[in-house]
Amino acid sequence: MTSSTLTPRSTALLLILIVIAAVLVLPQRARAQSGPEETPLCTVLKDPHAYDHKYVKVRGTVRLSYQDFTLHSSDCSIKPDIWLMFAGDVATPTESTWDDTERTPGANIVFAGSSFSLAKDDNFLKLFSLITARRDKNPLYRVTATLTGGFFAAGAKLLNSGGNKLTSAYGHFNCCNLLLITAISDVESDPPASAAIDGTVFSESGEPIAGVTVINKTPTLQPQLRSTTTNSEGRFHFAYPGQIFQFRKDDLRPHSELVDLGASSLRVVLHDSKQSDWTIKTCTAEQLKQKRIGSDLLFEMPSGAKFRKEGKKGPQTYFINYANDTSGLRIVYDAKAADSEPRPDWLLSVSTDERWIKDSAGKILGIDAQGLWANNNRWRHATFHGQAEVEYATTATTATFYNQVITSACLAATPPTIQ
Repeated sequence: MTSSTLTPRSTALLLILIVIAAVLVLPQRARAQSGPEETPLCTVLKDPHAYDHKYVKVRGTVRLSYQDFTLHSSDCSIKPDIWLMFAGDVATPTESTWDDTERTPGANIVFAGSSFSLAKDDNFLKLFSLITARRDKNPLYRVTATLTGGFFAAGAKLLNSGGNKLTSAYGHFNCCNLLLITAISDVESDPPASAAIDGTVFSESGEPIAGVTVINKTPTLQPQLRSTTTNSEGRFHFAYPGQIFQFRKDDLRPHSELVDLGASSLRVVLHDSKQSDWTIKTCTAEQLKQKRIGSDLLFEMPSGAKFRKEGKKGPQTYFINYANDTSGLRIVYDAKAADSEPRPDWLLSVSTDERWIKDSAGKILGIDAQGLWANNNRWRHATFHGQAEVEYATTATTATFYNQVITSACLAATPPTIQ
C-alpha cells in the first residue's frame, strides 16, 4: 500500500529539486528580458549575413534628414549603411522611396512574416523628440543611442516589405541593411536637451487660464501626438516633448509655438478670438450663379484660374494653378477633414498666424493657419471640419490670388455638426 505522506528524506529531496529548478529557470528568464548582448556596430557591418533575421543590440549615431534615416559609427565607414525603421505603429519620420511615412495607429508592423512591437517608453520619447527637432529644416542635435531590433541584411533572401513589393535591400533606393527598432536605451545628444518642459498659459490681462488643450507634436508627416489640459493655475507639463506646441480653447485665438528643446519652461499668452474669427456665411443667390467649385463648401474661380479635378471615388481633389505658379492651390473635399492639420514642417516657418473658422451662428468649423518662410514665400492651410481642407505653398505674389479664392468661400448647405 502506498502512503501519501512525505518522509523527511523525500521532503529534503523535493526542496533540493525546487532550488535547482529555480537556479536553472531564473537566469534564463532574466536573459530573455534583457534581450541580446550589445554588439559593436562595426562587427555587424563587417559580416551582416551572420546577423540576418536575428535580434541585435547596437550603438551609434542616428542620422535623420530628407530621405535619410540611418545609423552610423565613427569607428567605421563600411557600406551598405543600416536603414532604420520603428516597430509598432510608429512611421518613419522622413520621406523616401521606402515609403513608410504612415502607419495604422495601434497596430504592430508585420515584417518578414512576423509582428514587431515597440517599447514606447521615455527612451523612445527622448529619441524621437531629439532626432526630429529642426532649425531651418536642419537637425538641432547630434543624437547617439543604443538600439535593439530585428536585423535584415541587404542582399539576403527576398522578403515581403509589408506592402506589395519584394526586396533584398532596404531604405531609400534600396540603399541599406535594415534595423527594425523594438527598444531604445542610453539616448544622448550634443548639445544636451532638457528632459521636460513646464509651461503656463496666460490671458492678455495676465491671468492664468485653466482648461486650455495643449497638443504636443513632432514636425513629421505622421507626428507623435500627446495632449493635456492646463490646470487651475494655467500650468501644463510634458516629459521629452516634441518641438511643436498647439493651444486650443474655443473663446481664445488658436496658437502654435515652436519651442527650444533646451528650455525647461514656456510662457504663452492667448488672445481673445472675437476680433480674428473668420465667419463663413451662407451663399447668396448671386454667389450660386458664379463659377464655383465644390458642393456644400463653394469657392469662386476668378479669371485666369486653371484647375483640374481628380478622384471619382472617395475624396475629390481640385488642383488650381495661376500664372507661372506650379505648386498652386489644392482643395480636397473629404469627410475626414476634421482630423487634418497643417503640414508639420510648415509650422517651422518664421511666423505663423491662426484663427478660428466659424459659421454665422458662431459654431467652429475649423482653423485657418498661414505662415511666412524666411525667403518670403508663404503657406496657408484652412481646415473646414467634415467638409474640406485647402492648402498652398507659394510666392508672395501668387499668394494674393490664392487668398482671394479661399476667402470667397461660402456655405451652400447647413454645415455639419462637429464631433
